[in-house]
Amino acid sequence: MKAIWSGSLNFFLISIPIKLYSASNDRVYNFDMLHKKDLSPIRFARVCVEEEKEVPYAEIVKGYEYEKDQYVVLTEKDFLQVNSPSYKSINIVGFTDKEKVNRMLDQKPYYLEPNEGAEKSFALLREALIQTKRIAVAKFSIRNREHLATLQVENGYLILEQIRFQDEIRSPEELKNPAASEVTNDELKLAVNLISSLEKPIEIENYKDNFNENLKKIIEQKLSGKEPEAVPVKKPTPVPDLMKMLQESLKKAKTKTKV
Repeated sequence: MKAIWSGSLNFFLISIPIKLYSASNDRVYNFDMLHKKDLSPIRFARVCVEEEKEVPYAEIVKGYEYEKDQYVVLTEKDFLQVNSPSYKSINIVGFTDKEKVNRMLDQKPYYLEPNEGAEKSFALLREALIQTKRIAVAKFSIRNREHLATLQVENGYLILEQIRFQDEIRSPEELKNPAASEVTNDELKLAVNLISSLEKPIEIENYKDNFNENLKKIIEQKLSGKEPEAVPVKKPTPVPDLMKMLQESLKKAKTKTKV
């Protein structure tokens, strides 16, 4: 596993040198853009609109458009000044119960590892979090941006969970949200029975990425000269008789439970 960031984990007066590792893998296939005619790769050039010619990376700067076609240029030094309080550091700002953090804010997990010589202070923080059953709330900067995060122990390891700031969560108020009165008591009773009959221990490790598996099969079929079988796409349609569908679903669920 390769570290993507190194710095210090600051627990008030205690500073722990650490490394940061991505705790997740993006399991996606990477596709190239090709010219349909001859399957040659498509190259996207960095073209200056004014001069209509390609520009090398060394001549490219970052700019913020404050008015139409008017920019202020920001340098790496500017970004460093913006990030200075949390530059190369994860600063713990407080502690709370895990249940008090909105799960909608969760974004990306990272593993933490102490540098040589920092093992004791690292273990101290980890064991204190376990004993108090608390998580830490922290701030850190990565890729020219400050982030909010929680620090918690999972299976004996310190995990930094990058979370969104509250103002990054969009309000759902403009969406349709049917009232409870739309549902009859009989329908609700059947739906509750259906959920109860399907209840079972969830083991996340048993769930696989079917999309990637199916995509792999299609790629292999095409490589072997076979045409992939067409799979009919089900179109979502309103349920004409909700009670009937609930009753049939409950029967099927009970049959599965018996098998």
